[in-house]
Amino acid sequence: MSLVFLSLAFLLAVSHWFIVYKNWYKAELFFKPAVMLALFLALLAASPRLEAGLALFAAAILFSLLGDVFLLFPRRFNLGLAMFLLAHIFYILAFTLPVLVPHPLVLLPTAFIFLLAAWFYRRLQTSLLEKGLRRLQAPLLAYSVVLSLMLLAGLATLLRSDWPLPAALLVAAGALLFSASDGLLAWNKFVRPLRTRRVGYMIAYHLAQIAILVGALWRYGHFYVS
Repeated sequence: MSLVFLSLAFLLAVSHWFIVYKNWYKAELFFKPAVMLALFLALLAASPRLEAGLALFAAAILFSLLGDVFLLFPRRFNLGLAMFLLAHIFYILAFTLPVLVPHPLVLLPTAFIFLLAAWFYRRLQTSLLEKGLRRLQAPLLAYSVVLSLMLLAGLATLLRSDWPLPAALLVAAGALLFSASDGLLAWNKFVRPLRTRRVGYMIAYHLAQIAILVGALWRYGHFYVS
């Protein structure tokens, strides 16, 4: 049953990409939240009681769903940002609990991720000041820090003994895609419109969420490949 909902989520996501490309706003009101709802149902179908750490993934999916809804309305951008901030925090917890002794190899990607995030934020900050959006500096800075931590936590699963390698690869790929999606969204909204507009980062976003969920199900023994 979980695979049915995962397949449904993918089909809804592909439909949503086409809808975004066509700029069919009314259809998007249904399809955008429907993708995350299908992923949540896939998680419930696999583990109705959300045992172990799956409850953290469920919370991240639900806050992502709320974020998707709020971002459908431009005036609710800050609320959408807050919902995704919470989603990333729950993903960080899901990737890192139980807490283990940090692996020394994490130091190099940590430095690279935060240097890249600092450069990106400075570029974003310049655009915010040029557009008179000074009030968004602090929220976007906080979001950038949490997003960087989520990416680092996702990549760090590759070094954790409690994460099977296929599950860790999916989660790491998902964290990378999620970070890329949020970066493209910010660039498109505050710096310069992208040629692909919203289609590019929506594709990255949905693939990220699907990869993370499949990785989580794999880790907790609810996803099998014969």
